[in-house]
Amino acid sequence: MKIISNTSPLIFLAKIEKLYLLKNYELTIPNVVFREVEKKREDQTYFIIKKFIQDNKIKIQDVELLKKLPNSLGDGEKGVISLAVKEGVKNVIIDEKKARTIAKSYNLIPKGTLALLATAVKKKEISERECKELILGLLKKGYRIDQKLIMELIEFLGNK
Repeated sequence: MKIISNTSPLIFLAKIEKLYLLKNYELTIPNVVFREVEKKREDQTYFIIKKFIQDNKIKIQDVELLKKLPNSLGDGEKGVISLAVKEGVKNVIIDEKKARTIAKSYNLIPKGTLALLATAVKKKEISERECKELILGLLKKGYRIDQKLIMELIEFLGNK
């Protein structure tokens, strides 16, 4: 499945050492997302993501940003939406709520880091228990998410 990712899901998956969960996707990032990742050069996550790119797990692509996107979005978010629209890719990985709403207005299907973890549980790539531990790990690493979403995911895991 083709998918385009924003910066924060890559960084947080790298921080919890689960970037490999994206290996089965045909993953592309806009050049603006890669530039945002490069700003983390002093952080170990940069090297993890860079190796993932070097192993041909992520393709970097130039994109011209759509003019109608709101200025309140970050460049990475604008790049993801623009590239998805340009390439006709429906699936995008974006954590930020506002950007996900705007992505939907372009008929894109946004998923966040937590949805990727839930999918990994469904595919039996990780256990339910590990998923719960990873959620806690994300929060400890500075991941910000609505508590309601966390509770929904934990409830989903409890019903499996």
